[in-house]
Amino acid sequence: MKKRNTTIMALLSVLVLFWGCSPKILSPNTGVYHLGTLYANSSRNVTAVYEAGLAAISKFEFKIVKKSKDLFYAEILAISADRKNITIKIQKKSETRTDYKIIHESFKKEISIAIFEAMQKSLNI
Repeated sequence: MKKRNTTIMALLSVLVLFWGCSPKILSPNTGVYHLGTLYANSSRNVTAVYEAGLAAISKFEFKIVKKSKDLFYAEILAISADRKNITIKIQKKSETRTDYKIIHESFKKEISIAIFEAMQKSLNI
């Protein structure tokens, strides 16, 4: 019984560690890198952020594999020269806020930040 309680406590600790340490974005047009994903938000609409994502992907000469967009959600999937996936997921949160994530398959923080900065420049922020 004691071993079972210890196992349950260990699992709960791991869950709290990952869910309790999620990033918090406090101000608009900012981003934070956490556990392989760059989380960001913008005061622009989904279409503007989507076009900025396409421009950033094109700027770095990544190959666009899939792109999709509707009024509330957009996604861009690209592949780098070293065959690693780069995904940009965009979601409308309100009329004045759009959240997006930049995920690089090999967790290269520098690439995610470069894409984020190119998107910010394209959005004139």
